[in-house]
Amino acid sequence: MSQRVLGLMFDEARDNVLLINRFGANAQSGVFNGIDGVVWPGETTLQALDKECREAAGFLGEFCSGWQHVATVIEEFYPIQVEVFATFTESIFYAVQRTGGYLKVYPHRDLPTGRTTKILPLLVAVALDDDYVHKPVMLTTGQRLSTLHQTAG
Repeated sequence: MSQRVLGLMFDEARDNVLLINRFGANAQSGVFNGIDGVVWPGETTLQALDKECREAAGFLGEFCSGWQHVATVIEEFYPIQVEVFATFTESIFYAVQRTGGYLKVYPHRDLPTGRTTKILPLLVAVALDDDYVHKPVMLTTGQRLSTLHQTAG
């Protein structure tokens, strides 16, 4: 099973989330998502997240810390597992795009309609809910992950 990591970075007030819109030929091209990437053999999920944080947003060390594991998404059709983490830091306002695409801070209540991965609004809600959701949650889908990455709307 292929393993991936997804990082959702919120400001400390929990009002805004940093999203990336990548350019290219992959399934996420043209849609907003959190900072994501592949977990390579011999690499932990947090090491992969730190690497993606540096590569995608130019963050180093302390700016990519404090991650909380909020969900595991299993896609059964094409065996893939995504470990989802969240952190709360004011550094989201200082992100610098390092890879193909662009970064933008959005109010989490006003995500770009029709321009996010389909599962992103659910993952944002899970990450922010400290009252009713015991984390990490396990989400399973029978859909192809590329379908989940098509624009919502």
